[in-house]
Amino acid sequence: MYFYDKENNELVEVEETTYSENNLKERENIEEWIRKNPSILDEELLIISHEYDKFEIRERLDLLAIDKEGSLVILELKKDESGSNVDFQALKYCSYCSTLKPAEIIEIYQEYIEKFKLNINSEESLMNHLEIESLDLLNNILNNQQKIILASSNFDKRILSVSAWLANNNIDIRCFSVKPYIKNDELIVDIELLIPPKNINDYVIKKSENNNLQGKISQPIEIVQFFENIVINASKSKLKVLYYDQKTYCHLKIPKKKINIGLVIKKNIPNFTIEIVAKGEVEKQYLFDVYEKKKMLIEEKLGIEFSIESNGKFNPNWGRLLYSLPLDRSLALEKYVESIGNLYINISIIFKELLV
Repeated sequence: MYFYDKENNELVEVEETTYSENNLKERENIEEWIRKNPSILDEELLIISHEYDKFEIRERLDLLAIDKEGSLVILELKKDESGSNVDFQALKYCSYCSTLKPAEIIEIYQEYIEKFKLNINSEESLMNHLEIESLDLLNNILNNQQKIILASSNFDKRILSVSAWLANNNIDIRCFSVKPYIKNDELIVDIELLIPPKNINDYVIKKSENNNLQGKISQPIEIVQFFENIVINASKSKLKVLYYDQKTYCHLKIPKKKINIGLVIKKNIPNFTIEIVAKGEVEKQYLFDVYEKKKMLIEEKLGIEFSIESNGKFNPNWGRLLYSLPLDRSLALEKYVESIGNLYINISIIFKELLV
């Protein structure tokens, strides 16, 4: 690393140092830096636990996080030298965490919130991070996969070799160098991704690709295409329906209201669910009042009756209007685009007008 000496118009090398030489500790300093700002590891992570030690085998996990796809991320941090067994240690923790159920993850996060006296709601924070509108969807998203992040000032070559092999065999593992430097008694920390290394093909100019095909698609292409067709058809009715290709639902936001209209395909239940979700006590009461006053009109126009869920499973301040239709999994989803899509669009048009 170099800094620019303006007076002499030259680059001057910055002296490398160690955390020990600067009286910096693994738990009090490095863990805290990453806990408070996990984005320094080039990831959109939500930290949900710090020094978790409630496994049956009493071992302490440095940090536990959730990424934007709902995967659990195990973070193991070392100060000046990774040692030769940190990879096995991380794999152990990964195996332990793979058994955690969504309710247990929420409980772990709640303990973290109370430990650090954060003024947030665990369920709402998780949903905001995952960009989902229904707590019921957490069961379909949380902890479907596990990932490992290792961070250290210096890595043992054996660790990098094992990590590279794991990465090449589709185990999501990353190694970050978190190296300290000293300049005029000030500490500078340089963070670099070592594993997996950058792909040389990333720098090759290639034919422009369709944006819809870029990035990781975690849902089957049939589901993605179904919802993308719903979005296209809704736009013809001037509805801005949102869909992310890692989810199994799309939704429309009611302007200036904490109310969304969603179309959901649940993995474990063979049906489509159209849900109108009010996120808050005031919004819930408003939604239910409008529905009761306009119930006959709604049923006349749509030919359906909604069921009412007055208390959310995890958040009692939330409320929903629900309508479900059967899904025959032996049929291609494209067969439902017109019938289900048109019903969802008509519901959205009517409620958008009523809830303004």
